Amino acid sequence: MWPFNRWSNKLITMTVTPGQIGCALLSQSSRIAPFALAAYSHIHHTDQEYNELALFNPTSLARSIGAFLDHYRLRRSFASIALSGPNIKEEIVITSSAHPDPQELHQPGIAHRVVQVKYLYPHEGNQHAWYVCSIDRPTLLQYELLAHMAQLNLVRITTLGLAQLQLYRHMYGAAFRPAQLGIQLARAHNNIEHLFTPESIRRALYVPLEFHEAKQYPQHLLGSCGLFVSEEGYGIHH
Repeated sequence: MWPFNRWSNKLITMTVTPGQIGCALLSQSSRIAPFALAAYSHIHHTDQEYNELALFNPTSLARSIGAFLDHYRLRRSFASIALSGPNIKEEIVITSSAHPDPQELHQPGIAHRVVQVKYLYPHEGNQHAWYVCSIDRPTLLQYELLAHMAQLNLVRITTLGLAQLQLYRHMYGAAFRPAQLGIQLARAHNNIEHLFTPESIRRALYVPLEFHEAKQYPQHLLGSCGLFVSEEGYGIHH
């Protein structure tokens, strides 16, 4: 979703939720999990800096992110961003066709927003389920500029939900079945984060003891892993 540049074998991820930004460096791992957390910082920000995904003080946030990057010497690295908040519209749309008219998938008031659609699973009665998300253009531009101010090479901006869906698919690998995703999403009341358990993070991500506090933020770690696999070839393409 909204890609910019190519992927490297390491990736900076920024997972943004109301009041918090998780900054992580992920790499491939030969340990007990396929990915490793090589650096992490969790930033709590104020309403004066950020509200409902809108950046009121990008200079302050870029300074906080820059402190993390400088500590680990990560300026000019490749980075992806996942967003979750009121400015993001997300829903699961049911259509009668596997090749629906775009108007069937568009949300109300979509004209001035950037939209991404992803097929999810076959639904009952020969119907089909789609994940539809959108972001307004000014917010998208703000995060592009934030990455530029932090001297990062931005790969893509996506939603936290879509990043987590990419991780779910990756974890099942060749055994992934869209119909099973539909069953599990129904059990989770369409809450994508509830597709995962604490064991899911342990299976996906090796977290060194020095970053143990990162485990307090599972939503962010899941999103970071989803961003990483998206760039690894399991992800979203136009």
